Amino acid sequence: MKLPRKIDDRLKDAIVNIQFVPGVPAETVLGYAHAHLNTLFDTVTADPFPAFSLQANSLMIDQRSVYFLSKDRKVRIDINGQSITFNVNQGYPGWAEYRNVIADCLNALGAGNVIKQFTRLGIRYISQFDDVQIADSINIDLAIRSVPAERRGQIRVEFVHQGFQVIVTLVDRYPTEVRSPLPSAPGFFSLVDIDVIKFYATERPIDQQTLLTDIDTAHHEQKVLFFELLKDSFLQTLNPQY
Repeated sequence: MKLPRKIDDRLKDAIVNIQFVPGVPAETVLGYAHAHLNTLFDTVTADPFPAFSLQANSLMIDQRSVYFLSKDRKVRIDINGQSITFNVNQGYPGWAEYRNVIADCLNALGAGNVIKQFTRLGIRYISQFDDVQIADSINIDLAIRSVPAERRGQIRVEFVHQGFQVIVTLVDRYPTEVRSPLPSAPGFFSLVDIDVIKFYATERPIDQQTLLTDIDTAHHEQKVLFFELLKDSFLQTLNPQY
């Protein structure tokens, strides 16, 4: 299958989550991360600004109050004692640019020995389609006799492929405002939620390059599955570019 290079963006979230064993005390990870990332990314803090420095025993920051943004403000980075989470902030920048942000962040943290060992990778892309009944637009035939066409619901499928755990969740025709009975007029949304996960055994640690290769593979698996799900007639409404 030839995959589109670009479609009209319906992404609600494009999450890349990396879990790890820290190389420094967990409560100081964010402080060390700030020290190594502040020249690459913008630091965003809640009010009041949390006090911290690079002096011994003073690297603890309230993890709810600080996050990082790429210089173009398109990617947000949240870090706590055992994980890094990347997500879109102002529109999807495209995979090449997004991947560069991830690699730059990992390189900086690796140079600072903030991360000792990677334990889990997760890539989760959630696309939201307003006023679309997604069950009629995907290559899954689900028919239950006597169920009316006007309906809502969820489908969740889990399987293992190429060493990754894959979870596909479809949310069909949920009203923008929950009410009963189901709305007959526009005012609902559907979701295609694809989560690709890989765990790493502590007795077989991987290096950063292996992680980046797995990130590329997981992203590709997610992308292939997404486009395989969509009927061609629906895909054409998203203006694919090849």
